[in-house]
Amino acid sequence: MGTNLSELNRGAFVREVIIEPQLVQPSLKPSYKRGASLRTLIFGRLDTEVIEQRLEKDIRCVTDAISAMPHLYKYSLGWEDDLPYHPEFYRAFLTHLLPNIKGNLHSLVLNVPPEMLHVMPSISMPCLESLRVELCTKKKSEEEIDRIFDSFVVFVNNLLGSLESLWISSRVPSRSLKLDRFFRMLGTFPHLRSFTLSIPFDGSHLSSPDQVVKFLNKHRHTLKHLRLDTGRCSPADSPTDPEAKFWIPNILTRLNATPYTQLYDLRLAIRPIKMDLTPLMKFFELHALNSLTLTERALSYNEIQAILEALRTCENSHGLKQLRLRIEFLSPDLLELFAKRIPRLVLLDLTFGELRANGGCRRHFGHSGHMGRDEFVSEKLLF
Repeated sequence: MGTNLSELNRGAFVREVIIEPQLVQPSLKPSYKRGASLRTLIFGRLDTEVIEQRLEKDIRCVTDAISAMPHLYKYSLGWEDDLPYHPEFYRAFLTHLLPNIKGNLHSLVLNVPPEMLHVMPSISMPCLESLRVELCTKKKSEEEIDRIFDSFVVFVNNLLGSLESLWISSRVPSRSLKLDRFFRMLGTFPHLRSFTLSIPFDGSHLSSPDQVVKFLNKHRHTLKHLRLDTGRCSPADSPTDPEAKFWIPNILTRLNATPYTQLYDLRLAIRPIKMDLTPLMKFFELHALNSLTLTERALSYNEIQAILEALRTCENSHGLKQLRLRIEFLSPDLLELFAKRIPRLVLLDLTFGELRANGGCRRHFGHSGHMGRDEFVSEKLLF
């Protein structure tokens, strides 16, 4: 890889690199000698010396190739949490590679074994504007996770002068993961424009929304993009507090005291499905949104009507331009409602399960009966 890129000078054109290290297996040649065959049978796949040589060669090849990319803008390091891995790869592609490319790197995506985050405080990245971190702590204890965050938060806080976008995502299995302490230790980022938080929809990775709210409030006057999203949960990790699943509406309720003056792009997962939409309505009334995306729940005609009315209430509203919704059905009345309530709309992206003519005639998509998650149809209407 390194030689080919060097010879063809392709490295100068590369803007993004994604690395997902795989497990190295030694290439063993068959032997017909009795002693060698016995050794191959017993030690073949555990030949440490061969594996170490392969690791060193692969690390050197990849590091040299990527270090020769002068215009690299985005770097992603990935991990399959259900597969074995070589720690050597992750240490090298963090501690050895990142210092070589930090000069021009503006975006970093880290989906790595959590213990590898320990190495990050020693790395300085003065130009980094966007950081995405995907967490899966599996069966690590709360004490182990705290030690990891104690180190990693130093790296994040060192980005105070440049960070514009922060994305924190966690997934199952993460038995003892609680993000509250991490958010409490985060500082204030004067240039932060975008924030995303995605956790299991049952709220299992937050003890309370308080620390997230405090972090967001520190950026009330700079935040332009806010995304609160959900992923699948695990029954084994579900919290005992029945209120935990209301983490998104609880965050919005606590944010409703004072408007976020720069916020114009909002994406929310409506979870749980039967939750009260009142906190959303109040939040909409306070903010002049340009773009709104609501996911997970199929909204009724009356709910859409109430949402559009709340969006019009904001005194400083200049009109919604982009709207993405999941709805129960699409009808001419509904399209007329969109046209009247949001006349400046440029993009309308609707996911729906059936078509209805005015008067109740229905046309279903997919199978008859209840619509499954994959049976909804998405349509983009451009004006």
